[in-house]
Parts: sequence; structure tokens; C-alpha cells
Amino acid sequence: MSFSETAAVLLDLEHLNRFGHNPKGLRELIDAFLTTTEPIMHELEQALQRPNEPKFRQILHALSGAAKSAGAKAIAATCQELAHPQSREQRLASIEKLKSDFQPTRAAFVDFLAALPAGTEASGHGLAAKKTILVVEDNPTARTSLQIALSDCRCV
Repeated sequence: MSFSETAAVLLDLEHLNRFGHNPKGLRELIDAFLTTTEPIMHELEQALQRPNEPKFRQILHALSGAAKSAGAKAIAATCQELAHPQSREQRLASIEKLKSDFQPTRAAFVDFLAALPAGTEASGHGLAAKKTILVVEDNPTARTSLQIALSDCRCV
């Protein structure tokens, strides 16, 4: 399977390309996802082992949001499966799928980043004054995604 075929299965390339005008921000977004995902998956597995359904749902929500924000399509799809009622064994199998999908997803992101232009700044619109928006978000990947999306926003 070629990079483009593998990437198309694992990543939402259309979503990622929307941020192509801001390579620095896109790098930060992907880095936030790659840095936080393994610990979140570990917490998710622990919440299932205890069992703690409210904590499991909370962590699953965080992982799903991070995956969607970063464009990690395969991981987001598995999170969606986990959100539906399943037996404990099915959930354990889905968590194993998350873990096994993470390394090829990481590799696809690394390849995607290698193809990005070396630009360091977001394109600007020459606005005289910047506006400030307060966003309260505890998920680093979602927070970075919002920051990138808003960096190119024309505010009036």
C-alpha cells in the first residue's frame, strides 16, 4: 500500500489540508495529538479495567475530540465504535485496535509533515488590529486546532 493509500485510510487529508496555509500551526496540532494520545489511551484502558463508566466516557470523549481535531480518521472511527454500547470484551478489542492503529497513524503523520512546506508563519490578511477570543478547552489537540482555524479568520 502506498503512502497516499495508507494515509487515506488513517488520516482525514481533506481536514488537514484545510490548515495547509499555516504549516507551523499544523505541525503544532499534529505534535499535540501525537504527544497526548498514548497517555489518553492508557487512561481509557484503566477506566475500563476498574470499571468506571463515567470516567471511561469522559476519556473517550477527549480522545475522540483530539482524533477529530488532528484528522486521525481511523482512531476517531474506533472511538465512535467505543461510544456505542459494547460488551467489556468488545471494548477491550477496540482499545487494542486503537493501540495498533496508533503507530501507523504516527508514521502517516510524520510522512505528511515531511511533505509540508517549511513555512513558519500563518498567512495574514494585513489586519491592522488583532482581535482576541477567549477559548476554554482542556484538550491540547482541540485547543491547537481552534487556534489554527481562528488564526486565518477575518474578524469584523
